[in-house]
Amino acid sequence: MKKLLLLLALSFFSIQSFAAGCPDGSEPVRSISADGTYFVFECDNTADKDEDNLIEESGAINDEGSLIKYNFNKGSGAPFCDDPRGYCASWKSNASSECKDNYRFGNDQRSLQTQLDYENCVNQIKFKPFIGTKLNRSSNASPTWNEKANADRLIKAGWDKPTLVQPKIIAASDVPKVIKDAVEEGLNASIERLGNYGPLKIYIIGNDDSIIEPIIKDFCNWSKNKSDDFKRCSDDQGEGMREMAYIFPGGNGFADHGWYLQKPTQTFVLNPAAGDSNEFLALKYDDELQYEKVVTAHEYFHVYQGAHTVFRGEENSVYSLPRWIEESHAVYFSWVLGNENGWIYINSRIQELINSISSFRKRVPGMTILDIESESGTKRVKDYCGELCIGQLQYEYALIATIFLAQKTSDDALFLDFYKQHKNIGWVAAFEKVFGISVDEFYLSLEDFLSMPIYKQIEQL
Repeated sequence: MKKLLLLLALSFFSIQSFAAGCPDGSEPVRSISADGTYFVFECDNTADKDEDNLIEESGAINDEGSLIKYNFNKGSGAPFCDDPRGYCASWKSNASSECKDNYRFGNDQRSLQTQLDYENCVNQIKFKPFIGTKLNRSSNASPTWNEKANADRLIKAGWDKPTLVQPKIIAASDVPKVIKDAVEEGLNASIERLGNYGPLKIYIIGNDDSIIEPIIKDFCNWSKNKSDDFKRCSDDQGEGMREMAYIFPGGNGFADHGWYLQKPTQTFVLNPAAGDSNEFLALKYDDELQYEKVVTAHEYFHVYQGAHTVFRGEENSVYSLPRWIEESHAVYFSWVLGNENGWIYINSRIQELINSISSFRKRVPGMTILDIESESGTKRVKDYCGELCIGQLQYEYALIATIFLAQKTSDDALFLDFYKQHKNIGWVAAFEKVFGISVDEFYLSLEDFLSMPIYKQIEQL
């Protein structure tokens, strides 16, 4: 299930670049590994100090906060940092006692629960330079027999072409008409820009979980095989829809692509933003109402992406978009459309975005969007610094990458040309063909850009 985290609510600080990554305060030297599959960050060994003694004597990493005596370098995906004991992080000097006393590391049930209950505590932790993910990116753009068979079936069904079938919006009975109208406006603007892909149903979940069972039943019948166990769908995505109504504060959504069905379908689910009392914020604040249109555009872009992926059925395929592209392109499309239609204003958001990622790069040096290109890499990120790190990488770090790329080419190259090529030759080849730069070269140019002073980054974007 894809959940739209939107842009994480973060505190923005006075930012520096991540020059504090080495023991002597210098900036790690960045290069790509010999095989071109991951970033290498190295400090000047001549300036090395006896950091082990520093840690033992002061309990600090780079004289900041207190050492977290937990071995990060155990389990799959290790090592994450170059500390021989696996002590990869310390609490910042201003970290709260609540976080220090309650936040736990590890994968046991108790630790995972505290990571959920105190997830923002990770922002009070300073990490050592992250050892990047070594990619096993496939260079084979020839689809397998299974991918070809699925592509033939989907193309025959018109999956990759605009349809004359109009999308259908189904809302829970407690969803106000003004919100349904906002969703329809966002949908129509998206279709006008990209085309009408489907057949598509949109489900709007309200704030009352007692009345959504008919919607869950319709969702499961529409988006799943009739032979599938309804209970399985109800317990999986259906449960997610129930949680939207009574747990999440709203502003969530996910898309579902029924490419494997005999008659393929497209779907996305929305849950309007709600306040502390589970009230619809769009009824109180106009900016929240406008943002429902932005969220709709985001989810529709996922439908568009799905329609332009026809070679399906294999893991680690060049025809499967990495999550940083999948999510950042959807966010950027929704921002561009929102800015064009007066729903949001993009300039102030870009400045906040740059400040946030500058802070992230200082706090978790060495971690980049390359680390979430693969699902195995994404798991390493989660094991190191949690879901919030994944969220910042795919919705913020990657969004800067996408805006940076659009500035060098065009929005149409990003939204239209890239996906036309991706459908036929896969995302890696399409990236180089449309944008005139290889993926790995782009990663390096992005890091060079993000190492510039904040004001210069803002000027360029």
